[in-house]
Amino acid sequence: MAEELIEDMDIKTLADKLPTSTVRELFVMKSSVHMVELHKTIQDQAYGSEDILSRYTRFQYVQQEIEVGSLVAVFRTIPPLFEDECVTYAIKNANDNRAIYDRMLARRRLSYGLVSIGGTYIGGMPTDGSYHEMAQVDRKAFMETIGTRANKVMDYLELSGMTQRLVDVFLAWEAIIFNRLNGIEDIGAHIKKSTPISQSAQ
Repeated sequence: MAEELIEDMDIKTLADKLPTSTVRELFVMKSSVHMVELHKTIQDQAYGSEDILSRYTRFQYVQQEIEVGSLVAVFRTIPPLFEDECVTYAIKNANDNRAIYDRMLARRRLSYGLVSIGGTYIGGMPTDGSYHEMAQVDRKAFMETIGTRANKVMDYLELSGMTQRLVDVFLAWEAIIFNRLNGIEDIGAHIKKSTPISQSAQ
């Protein structure tokens, strides 16, 4: 009987009848399920720890093509040299708003990590080869080259309808690469353990 009543309600009526805490809990649960599935999809494709270590040793970054549904994108991990710049950029553009800061930080990280979408280079073709060797030759020129490309990618992300999807996929992939490098394999299990239940969600 209760199921029939819910099915007969439109979404606005249902939202009006549910307490805010329940709506928040449903949103968190739905988001958590989505992220668990996303991590599982990416985890099945991501390089193993030996390949990750090999790439970090040779190039100081890991680059990989990831396919999630119809989205096919190539991502590259961010070297520590640019981590602080991402934070500085987010602070500068956040207007003292935490939500905006989080969004800008994620997008700025993606601007350094997004290589291509569907075979199309975003922001131009990235530099190839060892970051260490390039920085040794001319550190200033190396940083300017990487930063200029990141700025071009940011311009693209400001107008793209795929930006949040790209952010979700990139951050999930980056976390998996980092954790595998540190010996944590089953990301999905860790997420499931941390999924909020009724009490914590409220």
